[in-house]
Amino acid sequence: MAWWHCGSRGKTRRRGRRSSSRGSGSRSPAREQGGLLAGGPRVNVRFDPVARLRGRIAPPPDKSISHRAAIIAAMASEPVAVANYLDAADTRSTLAALRELGVIVEVRGCEVLIRGCGLRDAQQPDSVIDVGNAGTLMRLLPGWLAFQAGSSFTLDGDDSIRRRPVDRIAEPLELMGARIDARDGRFPPFTVRGASLTGIEYTLPVASAQVKSCVLLAALCTGGSTVTEPFASRDHTERMLLRAGASVKRSPLRAGGYATTVGNA
Repeated sequence: MAWWHCGSRGKTRRRGRRSSSRGSGSRSPAREQGGLLAGGPRVNVRFDPVARLRGRIAPPPDKSISHRAAIIAAMASEPVAVANYLDAADTRSTLAALRELGVIVEVRGCEVLIRGCGLRDAQQPDSVIDVGNAGTLMRLLPGWLAFQAGSSFTLDGDDSIRRRPVDRIAEPLELMGARIDARDGRFPPFTVRGASLTGIEYTLPVASAQVKSCVLLAALCTGGSTVTEPFASRDHTERMLLRAGASVKRSPLRAGGYATTVGNA
């Protein structure tokens, strides 16, 4: 079984000195009044700089990483336990969408156990896949669906989603061999018709981690595809694919930006 953690963990070296407007002898306002986590009022806390820090930080779950972890886990051929998964409307939409594709999802508190279908065995659902208001899900999931040859998948969402264009993911996926039928040519609901994809070299007109991720997921079954972005965007998809065993190469460009190549998983 593989494990993912939806949030980085940090260690520091030395504890800094904290002071507040109440004076050094008073208790912390956050501690007295419960702080944000306890529903207390927002407070300002000043930290005096020190040379080194020591301790541990535990950041909250990350929504974008949670989406990516669930989708990549669904493509795996072995169970994947995703720790620190964000419980929110958008990320719940991702789990519901994966269930529609035949993925077995078990939620165990902050951990989600995902038993995936493998790269090419997503099931064609009988109904429309509802992405809710999850734009990341809407743009990343088609990268996997695009190489489900012989199957078609229709995605739709709420009124807000229906105003968000999908042509930026449709263009590269169609260049690879898939077919995308969208309302008015560029809006949800839209249908992804899977095919045997071929590799491409694609330059993003605008840096976008979501569009880049969609193409990189589709590239897993192309033998190799390269995405060039004019400026660096978040690289969590690349890191997670590399950790999952895919061939990933990310190279800086002289003119700025990066070229990322992904081969078969």
